[in-house]
Amino acid sequence: YASCYDFCMPQKRLGQYIHELSLAQKMVMMGGILSAISVFMPWYQDLDRFNTGFEFYGITGPLYLVGLFFLATGIVILGSLFVSRVRDRIKKMGFQLSHFYSLSAGFLAFLFVLTNSVYFHENFGVNITEKSFRFGMIFAVLGIFSLFMGSVFLARERPKTMSHDLFGESLDEVLAQRPSREHQTLTEMPHEKSATEQGKIDL
Repeated sequence: YASCYDFCMPQKRLGQYIHELSLAQKMVMMGGILSAISVFMPWYQDLDRFNTGFEFYGITGPLYLVGLFFLATGIVILGSLFVSRVRDRIKKMGFQLSHFYSLSAGFLAFLFVLTNSVYFHENFGVNITEKSFRFGMIFAVLGIFSLFMGSVFLARERPKTMSHDLFGESLDEVLAQRPSREHQTLTEMPHEKSATEQGKIDL
């Protein structure tokens, strides 16, 4: 019973946390997930009917670094949603989260176009007549699109404050950094006198 309880609690916590995310944040999350998992799927192949040629995953082949960039960017994006320390690092670099997500989408889009310009060049591959992109690239495109649209919606909506992140760390950064103000009652200074007292002295 205890082991089942300990195993089920994090899943319930994760589900509750995802439920509390706004629509824009969920789109950003989906973009990060799709971008990360796409590199473990086939991106390109030029196999002919004799099964001769190449098939590359996102993290294999001559452009494996592109896949690693996709994977790292997806992990950072997910970390910015679920871990407050990652979000703090991004903000300390001078980025708003919406701007960071849009720049990340643009960076991944550039890498995607660069990858296709190499794979589908006439001097690349064995069977140049049967080149095709695989479903890994489709996942990558969907991830980039979801990330970009999420950043646009996030820039237009009011920030949603949450008390804690997935690991229980406080997310109330604005209130934590804002200095506390002590409310003091206004008292009359000793050197200041009311007009009535000044009138009595004159008399």
